[in-house]
Amino acid sequence: MIKNNLKTLVGVYSCALSLMALIVPVPVLAGIAQAFPGTPITSIQLVVTLPSLIAIPVGILVSKLASRVYKKYTALFFTAFYIFAGTMPIYLHGSITELLVSAALVGVALGGLQNAMTTIIPDYFEGESRGAVLGLLSTFVCLGGFIYTAAATTFGAQDWTHAFYAYFIVGIFFILELICLPKGKLEPKATKNEHVTVPSQVIVLCIFMFLLYTFCQLFNSNEALLVAERGLGATAEAGMASSAYTISGIVAGLIVAPLIKAFKKHSPTATFVCAFAGLACYALAQNIMMLCIAGFFIGLAYQTFTPFGGMGAANFSGAMGMAFNMALCNAAGSLGQALSPFTTSFLGGLVGGSITNMIWIGVVAMGILSIAAYVYFGKNDITKSPTAESASVVEA
Repeated sequence: MIKNNLKTLVGVYSCALSLMALIVPVPVLAGIAQAFPGTPITSIQLVVTLPSLIAIPVGILVSKLASRVYKKYTALFFTAFYIFAGTMPIYLHGSITELLVSAALVGVALGGLQNAMTTIIPDYFEGESRGAVLGLLSTFVCLGGFIYTAAATTFGAQDWTHAFYAYFIVGIFFILELICLPKGKLEPKATKNEHVTVPSQVIVLCIFMFLLYTFCQLFNSNEALLVAERGLGATAEAGMASSAYTISGIVAGLIVAPLIKAFKKHSPTATFVCAFAGLACYALAQNIMMLCIAGFFIGLAYQTFTPFGGMGAANFSGAMGMAFNMALCNAAGSLGQALSPFTTSFLGGLVGGSITNMIWIGVVAMGILSIAAYVYFGKNDITKSPTAESASVVEA
């Protein structure tokens, strides 16, 4: 099935390569802070974090258009909007407010594009092929991250506003989407007596995603602070551990299909065990190598479970409401990630408040979640749709 849809894959993965353009400001945050010296650092950081927060409600709202607008046109619109919103700081950079408006609009583009990109996949891929295609999204999203980071660093070396020229790279992927992305299928429209349902399996997946993202985010939020606290190095060493986390995303996309073949219905459980191992290494790390290993395993767990969320939502949803349910899973994960610093700080405060204590809470939580995942996914195989399972039983 994958070989017969190579053109479709080019279009889908072009969307994925566009997605991480939101990190363009990251290399020049220091320059932005210098340009607005009276601005609180939290406001400066919002230039990077605001898009992910805005994308949560936008993705859910855009999913409501799935019965009216073909997914290709949704993807093209929001990809073009990405370029418009992202390049605004090139000519509007007189105040932090202008940058935050740009960031908010980037969030609108992010939410709309992410929903169209993930929901078009079930229209053309089923079974193991669907899992493989969803899994490889992580690889291409992370590759996009490397492209935009390198471009923004190069363009913004002399003038931080020039970093935003990197958003024009999205134009290349827009052209590929225009040529290669199929229209997708419209969802059936609900009649007066019908309404979109959220299956219990999707609700449980949302809970699992929220919790996994919450505790995996412990790494990104505290890794640099832990390096300084334990005397493991400075910025360069923290960057090495962060790179290990990022690289794991590329690997994650390549192992989803083999993981399903090896562990079958328990493949989602394997991601929680991986997160448990990574967080345990993180809590015990006494050198930079161990911290890099921790970052790799935590990132691997996070990036590998993401396609399982989309796969489960697609497999257990009817034709009507699939886009909404997939958006709901994405929103649950993003919300867990966004709230993680507050959630983990609160939990850590109950046992002393240190970074190490927060990480150990994550280890314990992930151990409990691993057991819960083993029990739940043993009874609910999210890698196969109920119709596929019943069909295989009849065939046998």
